[in-house]
Amino acid sequence: MDNKERILKISRTCRIVSKVLYILNLVACPIFLALAIAMPLTGAIAGMTAAESAITFSTLTLYAFFLIDLLWNTTKLFETIEREQAVFGVGVTKYVRKIARAVIVVSLIPSLVGSILIHALAPESEFNFRIQLIGIAAGVVLYFIGLFFHYGEELQQLNDETL
Repeated sequence: MDNKERILKISRTCRIVSKVLYILNLVACPIFLALAIAMPLTGAIAGMTAAESAITFSTLTLYAFFLIDLLWNTTKLFETIEREQAVFGVGVTKYVRKIARAVIVVSLIPSLVGSILIHALAPESEFNFRIQLIGIAAGVVLYFIGLFFHYGEELQQLNDETL
């Protein structure tokens, strides 16, 4: 099996996995939203106030919502690699950049919103924003990998024009 066949086989497997995760996340998002509404009303979690329960499940809903975009773009990336039969294509570069932005958003927005909600509901508490540095670093690395893919795309076009 040559490299191109191996890449396409791995891409097909990754597409299936990302699509399954995407579907599971589509199911999880409304469940988390329902829990964000129901849990504070029922007081089902001992040791948590209604506000804490609402914030926890609202933040989980927000994470699931932003993960939908991330997983959608990941699935589209692998579909594009299969369709174009090449790693260095226009669509591949576009989706790598979208994934990089989505990773950064998933790393920042839900935790920021959760921190703001906690501080708004309990003003006496200290404002504590937990930045997920690993996620931000992964997003930046993916963005630079997208730039490398863009360069590879330009080289591929030059090579195709030469032939």
